[in-house]
Amino acid sequence: MGYNFTMAMTLTEKILARAAGREKLTPGELITCPVDMICVDEIQIGVFVETLERLGAKSVDPNRTIFVLDHHCPPVSLPQAEANRKLRDFATRHGITVLQGGIKHQLLMEHGLVRPGMVLGATDSHINTCGVLGALAIAFGPNEAALIAVSGQTWLKVPETIMCEIVGELSPGVCPRDLGLFILSEKGLNFANYKALQFSGPTVKNMSFDGRLALCNMSTEMGSKNGIIQFDGVGRSYLNEKGVNDFFSLSGDSQADYIETMTVNAASIEPLVALPHSPDNVKPVDDIAGVHINQAFIGSCLGGNLDDLRTAAKILNGRTVHPETSLIVTPASRQIYFQAIREGLLEILVQANTIVSGMTCSVCVGLEAPLIAGDVCLSNSTRNFKGRMGSPEAEIYLASAATVAASAIEGQITDPRNYV
Repeated sequence: MGYNFTMAMTLTEKILARAAGREKLTPGELITCPVDMICVDEIQIGVFVETLERLGAKSVDPNRTIFVLDHHCPPVSLPQAEANRKLRDFATRHGITVLQGGIKHQLLMEHGLVRPGMVLGATDSHINTCGVLGALAIAFGPNEAALIAVSGQTWLKVPETIMCEIVGELSPGVCPRDLGLFILSEKGLNFANYKALQFSGPTVKNMSFDGRLALCNMSTEMGSKNGIIQFDGVGRSYLNEKGVNDFFSLSGDSQADYIETMTVNAASIEPLVALPHSPDNVKPVDDIAGVHINQAFIGSCLGGNLDDLRTAAKILNGRTVHPETSLIVTPASRQIYFQAIREGLLEILVQANTIVSGMTCSVCVGLEAPLIAGDVCLSNSTRNFKGRMGSPEAEIYLASAATVAASAIEGQITDPRNYV
């Protein structure tokens, strides 16, 4: 399928131009843009429905609206159960598909609903994750989501694009998560504010799908409007495995203007840890080794992928979690859970005294194993803001799955290179 673009544009600009039926557009321009899919979860369903009622909307478009249950699964309180019921009842009345058995970003991709070049949104800030398939994935509030579900479109300011080129080879014990932490340590939380952040370079080209997923997910913490990777053979193989063969893709132009081009040398990066209470408060693991932890977590939309489960199982194989530390693992979806069973990963983890939980957001947002005052948790999830996992008097450290697994064995923050 061809498109007559009349100027050099970045990948994000081309996706927006195609969606808006434009031959050209420029950063900063306000456009009206069709949205191919809007995803709403049980956390935001109340405001979503209230907005529709205020609008007097009688129906929504079930062909572009998807609901997901990924926080309260199963509900553990009456308000949670009521939110789930509200979502299901609305979906039944309006013919909307409800997905469950995983976290929304993972489920949307596994069900073949994310295609390169599409515009999609969700009531979740980490929808950026779906940029791993060359899609333009943007977070919306529940009010905006309601308008999109009715009208099928939204307005956007075309974002400028930052190109992040990654070169060099990651050392043993260093993970794509460490790459993201390094960028945060160098650039801070807001350097990509309302900008498209595109990851490229030979390191990304040779990176696994799950490694790429981690980079797009972490673009949220970098402030970006969207994180994205050029669709290529890695993405094609992923979609083909899901039974999806009908799609097209767009490519950014080499002559396109980028507001910034940054280069990261992966070979120079060591295992890193984000200290409380911000993802950009980053130090080398050796600088803080020895900090006692009583809880560890591997999971979330960022850390519940197969690569991370394999990494954890490899380190924990034949070893045991420290008796004063609990390690909780939550695969990001049912498909990942099943594959982890087939590969024997969950058996290794359980034998190591790990607690394997369901396919939800779980500990990441304090919905399971909430921290109490004085607790210290080391997690490979998304954020470590004060109070995110429970008590504001607890502390959350962020690191790769390798660092979390190694630290769980010793009961203190530990360099994973000792175990690889």
